Amino acid sequence: MQKQILLVLLILSIGVSAQENFNIEPVARCLEYWENIEDAVVQGNMLFLATGLAGLQILDVSNPEDPQFTGSYTDNVEAATRLLVDGSRVYLADNNGTISVIDISDPEHPSLISSLDEAGSIVGLSHSEDLLFAVTSSSTLMVIDVSDPDDPRPLCRLNDPGNSYDIDVQNNIVCTSMGGHGIRIYNVENPENPEELVVFDTPWSARGIEIAGDVLYVADGREGLVIIDIQNPEEPEILGSIDTEENAEDVTVIGDIAYLADGDEGIVLIDISDPENLRELGSARIYGAVSGISISDDVAYLTNSREVINIVDVSDPANPVEIRSFNDATRINSVEIAGDICYVNDYYRDLYLFDVSDPSSPGEISRIENPSGHKIELDNEIVVSMRAESAALFDVSDPEVPDLIMIIPLAD
Repeated sequence: MQKQILLVLLILSIGVSAQENFNIEPVARCLEYWENIEDAVVQGNMLFLATGLAGLQILDVSNPEDPQFTGSYTDNVEAATRLLVDGSRVYLADNNGTISVIDISDPEHPSLISSLDEAGSIVGLSHSEDLLFAVTSSSTLMVIDVSDPDDPRPLCRLNDPGNSYDIDVQNNIVCTSMGGHGIRIYNVENPENPEELVVFDTPWSARGIEIAGDVLYVADGREGLVIIDIQNPEEPEILGSIDTEENAEDVTVIGDIAYLADGDEGIVLIDISDPENLRELGSARIYGAVSGISISDDVAYLTNSREVINIVDVSDPANPVEIRSFNDATRINSVEIAGDICYVNDYYRDLYLFDVSDPSSPGEISRIENPSGHKIELDNEIVVSMRAESAALFDVSDPEVPDLIMIIPLAD
């Protein structure tokens, strides 16, 4: 029974609901599985991730070279797709249209304040004062009054044709990106009745967007960065553009620099001080197609197609340098318990040893690379780890220093 309970705890993040299926209450989490990283937002020294079925993950990045897992929130999250950080709150959206309002004042123990069920897969979130704006993949615009976080109140739903990818708001102007259909601009001075002002074509395919003042910055796919004057939002004008090597997916603007997530080209830094004469300052190619970007204190956090976070030093715009790539998530292959020690094999071929003498506070004792990491069996102080072509034998008589004894090839 003890083994069954701990097994449930360890694989909880892949979507097994112990409470519903086994009437068991989880008491602790040992390892996390991140299905993918859909969105990343950095605020101060904390990095917040929307990670699909693993919900909200929180990392301390005060030392960007060594991010530390801090906390997580996974309850009642179908598959987290987007997040927005507002002071001590996170708005977390999932692909079923649920928006969870989460208290992060204690990042080690984030807690649910309230939730709101809206239809559709939410692909973009933005906010202005006490209003939260959301857009779904099918171009439904939602305006929500969040002045009382305990009771968020929908003000309107506006269904428009086409698909959407992102949203931003400033000074009662909301812009949504619609891929090959360009940009849709609304006046939301009356948030209960937004007024569509114009649909404006971009040269290629509008993806990530950001408004700064009276200017809209667009990651426009194969056309790179496009800058649009929206001072008169009913008649927007393109001020300038610069073609980049790959597919521009997202953009963040700080001062006179635009930071572009440019697919397989990685991160590209662009001088935007003169929108009519844009100039590339530098770039850093990242392994994997970069799709999202968030920046704090000259450090960029990139999401990409490999389910990792790439951390890049951008203090020298002409020479951005990757500090490290990071994904501390784990996929569980096998679990065994002997006494107060739990042995865990993960998908990435590591063997973990956990002290579970206090089930509410499991602690990692050690970890060792496991070249044969699938199923494990215990025999006194020997761990046998097997896969189709080989078996590895570990001496675990000293749990703090497990030792690989040998690898035995297995016959076909």
